Order: sequence, then structure tokens, then C-alpha cells
Amino acid sequence: AHGRGWSAWYGCKSTLPMSLHNEWYILQQVMGPCGLNAPHVHPRANEILLNIGGGQLMTQFIQENGDRVVTNALSPGMAIVYPKGAIHFQQNIGCEPVTFIASFDFIDAGVSQIVKNLLNLDQEVVSANLGNIGMQTLRHLTIPDNIVLGAQSCLDKCGIDRS
Repeated sequence: AHGRGWSAWYGCKSTLPMSLHNEWYILQQVMGPCGLNAPHVHPRANEILLNIGGGQLMTQFIQENGDRVVTNALSPGMAIVYPKGAIHFQQNIGCEPVTFIASFDFIDAGVSQIVKNLLNLDQEVVSANLGNIGMQTLRHLTIPDNIVLGAQSCLDKCGIDRS
């Protein structure tokens, strides 16, 4: 799979026959400069992510209401485990591509993009939850899929135009 600033290779029963009788799933992803794997959850699997090359990945996760936010900067060779159901993201905070491997302990980990799916719910309910920001504001939001250009400070540092 490929997109603007990223590419991925997926390992599952069809691409890794040795996994035929195992319930794990693995992928390798190359994330371009300032790329952001937007906040999401995997409802059916734990994930381990290993930075295998390039620069640093900034990552955060939170497991449930009231928990502390766990923040890490993963250099090549470093890994993190995201518990099943934890909201998490990764962002390439540098100007060079970063390659990482993610592995899941269940072949159908599932994925739910937090912001995109939140905005699919009843707009009056979402607006009320966000402090009544107004229906017009919500109607005009266009939320991209999972891999997007990240923080403006990174884009400025790397000379990347968001458009």
C-alpha cells in the first residue's frame, strides 16, 4: 500500500505462509518526513512497534480515562508496546523517512481512527461533547484517513507545504 509520504508492506497468511496456523500479523511501514499515523485504536490486539531505521518517531498512548499519557521518542532500535484498545499515534518528527515494523498478537487487530469515527456520530451530540463548538464548524471539517502530514512545527522545520 502507498500514499502521500508513506508506504507499507503487510505480512499475513497470504504473504507469509509460515503464519498460516498462527494468529499474528506484521507490517513494515515507511513514514515520510513529518508523517503522522493519526490517533487510533486496535480493539482486538496488542501492538509492538519497532523503529528499524531513519530518524525518531514521537509516540503517545493513553489506555483509559484518568490514566497518564505515555510519551516516547523512539530512535532506531527502540520499541514500544501499545495495549489492546489504547488510543495511540506515531509521528515522524524529522525531515527524513523512518521505517518501522508493527506486529499484532491477533491477525484481525482491527483499527478505529478516533477523530474520523467520532465525527461520524450524531453531530449535535459530538458538538455538545466538544463544548458546543457549533454544527457549522463540524459540517465543514474534512478529516483525512490514517496517514497524514503531522504537526505544523515539523512541516515548517522541514520546509513542507501542507497543501
